[in-house]
Amino acid sequence: MIRSTKTALIGTLALAGAIALAGCSGGDTGNTDADVPGPSITRTATPEPSGVADGGISFEQGSNLDSQQLPAWSIQVSGLKEWGLTASDPVEGSFTYTKSNGTQVTVVQQQVTDLTSATDDRTATERLFTAAGYPVAQLEVQLLPNYSSGTVEFLSAAGRDSETGKYGATVARAFARPKVALTLSLTASSEDALKTDLHEFLVNAQVGLS
Repeated sequence: MIRSTKTALIGTLALAGAIALAGCSGGDTGNTDADVPGPSITRTATPEPSGVADGGISFEQGSNLDSQQLPAWSIQVSGLKEWGLTASDPVEGSFTYTKSNGTQVTVVQQQVTDLTSATDDRTATERLFTAAGYPVAQLEVQLLPNYSSGTVEFLSAAGRDSETGKYGATVARAFARPKVALTLSLTASSEDALKTDLHEFLVNAQVGLS
């Protein structure tokens, strides 16, 4: 389910310094078989998309989406051997996964009523970050696997939280035509864990159309 909200909220950090995420992109795994959702006490996938966008969705290609096509997460849990679903709220469109080392990822899918189809997807995505206090200059492009083939462009930011000492990253994409935002927030105990675990999760974080 996709939550309807006026403004999408993404994870924020009191950043002590930005961290480059080069090499963390999910890319194209070539895996087209979605995992079947299991009981909430075991590893489980988010709901399986009912449609696909062959060839991927760049920021520019977002304008070609039908307003009724709702992008959604499809987490491929078969590739996340050390992860388990630790919290889920289908009404809010939120799912949290925790790795055995303590790294935690929350993915959220929201329908955002104040997105306008006249805004291109990159600008709309940048606004998600700037509203949360992230400078546009620190944003990096991340490529996540499309449900069928190709990749989907997202933006990301990462750093160390000066208040908690933890490391965090946020990966997000706004789709202006269907008014949907997909966000992924990760927290880890070290910079190495952040980069390793983010890459591991992103290669299994497919995007489809529901």
